[in-house]
Amino acid sequence: MIFDDFAHRYAAILRIVLREPCASFLEVAEEVGRELYSAGASSTDVLKVHERAVALLRASEADLLEPGREEKIKQLLETLLQGWQNECQSVQTRLRESLAAAENSLQMARRTARSRLRQLTRSNRLLLKEVFRRRKLEKRLQDVKTWLQRAQDLANLGFWILHIPEGMLEWHGLAKFLRRSGTEPQAIRSIEDFLAWVHPDDRQAVDSAFAEILGGKKPPQLEFRLRNDEVRYVRQDVALGWRRGKVTKALGVMMDITAVKQAEQATRQVERIAALGTLAAGIAHEINNPLGAAMLSAETALSLFRQAMSPESVEKCLQNIVASLDRCSRIVTAILRFSRHQPGTRESCDLNAVISRCCEMVHPFLEQRQATLSFSPANGLLPIQACVLELELAFTNLLRNAIESRPSGVRVRVKAAPKGHLAEVDIVDNGRGMTSQEANRMFDPFFTRRSSEGGTGLGASLAFLIIQDHGGHVEVDSSPGEGTTVRVFLPLEQNSAELGQRGEIAV
Repeated sequence: MIFDDFAHRYAAILRIVLREPCASFLEVAEEVGRELYSAGASSTDVLKVHERAVALLRASEADLLEPGREEKIKQLLETLLQGWQNECQSVQTRLRESLAAAENSLQMARRTARSRLRQLTRSNRLLLKEVFRRRKLEKRLQDVKTWLQRAQDLANLGFWILHIPEGMLEWHGLAKFLRRSGTEPQAIRSIEDFLAWVHPDDRQAVDSAFAEILGGKKPPQLEFRLRNDEVRYVRQDVALGWRRGKVTKALGVMMDITAVKQAEQATRQVERIAALGTLAAGIAHEINNPLGAAMLSAETALSLFRQAMSPESVEKCLQNIVASLDRCSRIVTAILRFSRHQPGTRESCDLNAVISRCCEMVHPFLEQRQATLSFSPANGLLPIQACVLELELAFTNLLRNAIESRPSGVRVRVKAAPKGHLAEVDIVDNGRGMTSQEANRMFDPFFTRRSSEGGTGLGASLAFLIIQDHGGHVEVDSSPGEGTTVRVFLPLEQNSAELGQRGEIAV
C-alpha cells in the first residue's frame, strides 16, 4: 500500500485512544490527515488508510475492536478526514492568495512597463533633438578647425625671435600674416615697431609682456588685437632662452584666432537658445502646482454638478480654478521678468505671512505623500522688502523638495526667527538626506535625484536665484539617512516693529 507508513501511525493512534481515551491524540490524528493531503492522498486514500489501520489492529489486538467502541473509531476517522479537509482548504486559500498576488504583480508590471515606455519615448525624442543640435554644432566647430589648419598651412601660424642684448626682432613664417594685416615684415624690427602694430587698446598688455621678458620672467599666454581696418585677434605664447643664468632670447609663437572668436560668438548664441529652453522648463515646473489645483477643482465641480449639489459649491470650485489660472499667469510674468534681470515690484511684507501661505499651497502634496508639516513663526512680524510672488515661488519649491525627500510619511518642520539684521527660516525634514557632493550640487540647474518621478532639477536653482536676488543666502546641512536642513537668510527691513508673542501653526 502506498500510504502504509501512515496506516501504521494511524493504527498506533487508534490503539492508544481505544485503550486510554485522550483528546490530545485527536490533534495527532488531525495532523496525520494534514500530512496525508500534503503527500498527495485523496479522500478515498484516507478511508483506505483507516481501513488498513483497523485491519492491522484486528490482526494484532482484536480485543480492542469489541462492540461498543465503534463511536470512538468513528470519531477518530472524522478527525482524520477533518485534518485532510483543513489542509486542503488551507492549500487552496494559499493558492488563491498566490494567484491574486501574481495577478496584482502582473498588473503593476504592466502599468510600470507602459509608464517606462512613455518615458523612454519622450526621452528618445529629446535625445534625437539634442543629437541633431550637437551634430550641427560639431560640424561648425569642425569647419573652424579645418580653416585653422588651412591657415597654418598658408603660413598664418608663425613665430618671432627677440635677441634681447641687441633688442632686435627676427621674423619667421609670418610674411603673409603681416601683409594680410596691412604691415610689411621689414617695418617691424624692434619692440617699439611691434607695439605700433598692436591695437591701441591692447598695447599696454603687450608692453607689459615684453617688460616681463626683459626682466627674465615668462609672461602668461596673451590674446590681443592687431591694428588694421578689419579687427583680427591673435594668441601669443612665449618661451625664454637662457645662457649662463641670463635670458638672452625669447621665442614668441603667434596664431590668428579670429575664426575661433567668431565661433565663440556663435557658441554663445547657441547658449542663449539653450537658456530659452531652460526658461521654458522653469515656467512649466512652476505652473505645475496651480495647474494641479485647478484640475482638482475642475474635477470636484464636475462631480458636484453631476450630483446636482448646491450651485454655491460649484461656484466656489470655479473661483478656485480662476484663482489658480491667474496665479499661473502671474508666475509666468514673474519668471520672464526674473530671466530678463528685471526686478519685480518690491513691497514691505511680513515673512511669517509669506511662509504661512506657502505652507497652505503645498497642502495637496502633503496629502499625496502622507506627510506632515508644522510652521513655527517668529515672535511677531518679520518685515522685509520683497516681491511676494517671487518669494512664494522660492519657498514653495524648497518646501516641496522637503516633502518629496522621502516616498511617504516625511515630517517637515519650518521655523522663522530674527537673527541680528537678518530673518532666518529653517526648513527641516527627516528624509533620506544627501551626501556632501549632492548637497553642494543641490542648487545646480537640472540636478535632481527624482528624475524617474519627473523631477526637473529646476525648483531649487530657481529658489536660490530668487533668494540671492533679494540680498539673501542659503545654507544646507545634510547627511545620508539623517534628513536635511535648509537655512534661508533674508535682510530685515530697517525700523521693524516690536516682536509679539510666538505661536504654532500646524498644516
